[in-house]
Amino acid sequence: MHISTGLCQCGCGQPTKIARQNHTARGDRKGQPRRYLPGHNNRLSPHEYLLDASSGCWIWQRAIDHGYGVMCIGRRKHYAHRVLYERYKGTIPAGYVIDHVCRQTKCVNPDHLEAVSQKVNLQRGEAAKLLKGRFSLDAKRFAKLFPQYSIEQYTHEQWKPVQGFEALYSISSLGRLRRHRAIPKILKPQWSHQYVTYTLHKDGIPYYRYAHTLVAEAFIGPRPPDYQVHHSDGNPVNNLFSNLQYVTANDNQSHTMTLGLRPKGEDNLAAKLSRQQVQHIRLLAETMSQDKLAQLFSVSQSTIMRIVRRETWKHV
Repeated sequence: MHISTGLCQCGCGQPTKIARQNHTARGDRKGQPRRYLPGHNNRLSPHEYLLDASSGCWIWQRAIDHGYGVMCIGRRKHYAHRVLYERYKGTIPAGYVIDHVCRQTKCVNPDHLEAVSQKVNLQRGEAAKLLKGRFSLDAKRFAKLFPQYSIEQYTHEQWKPVQGFEALYSISSLGRLRRHRAIPKILKPQWSHQYVTYTLHKDGIPYYRYAHTLVAEAFIGPRPPDYQVHHSDGNPVNNLFSNLQYVTANDNQSHTMTLGLRPKGEDNLAAKLSRQQVQHIRLLAETMSQDKLAQLFSVSQSTIMRIVRRETWKHV
């Protein structure tokens, strides 16, 4: 059941008043209908979340605390996005936080959530503000968090039409996207695998594009066949056109390994085995079949084969 905007989100069906000011804890925005009537925000909504068809976000419908959905488990308050991440994707690694790649803090869709370090989470949040033209950091902290940027660069921003969307969008030399209308609007960035992305629309069809691809095509030129866009400093957030170049896939991969940007072994969040388990597998492989080893360690036979042949975990 979808509860229309302007009605209390607890499900009582009563209309709400227009919010006079922003209230992050309640999720209210100035000039828009309040989400709840006074005292109704503690009531349980009929649904935990509702699907936003335009963005794919699962918007949390129950209690909100400072813009984030919350729930009580055993009389303790937990953030809803963390609970649903662990429900569908597994335990959050120690020292990691959950980042909303869609930049919607009330979203609890596991596909829009990613476990990252606190520094990466802060970088993404501040980079999103930079791409919207807002600055919330002092000069010293800005330089520490974004050594590749300087505030002065934002005063020399250049704009060029987006290839294939010339009449609709422009991309800047900093990686900001602007939509052409009576009042031009800087669009909100999203994230995918640590890269800034945008959703462009043409004839009612959405197109998903990486910011660095749009910048390179506009300021460098068309991408040659079988080439990739390469970040010279290895920072996927730095989409300055001077930091981008076209390289082959092999050159891009070599640069990534040289800078140590691809985590190895247990440092990789996708790793299913530990260093000790890999060493144990290689010892047992002398007397045990690969099929039995695969069953013992809950991995595929091909994974065991590559470990034994040292095609993977070469550093162990």
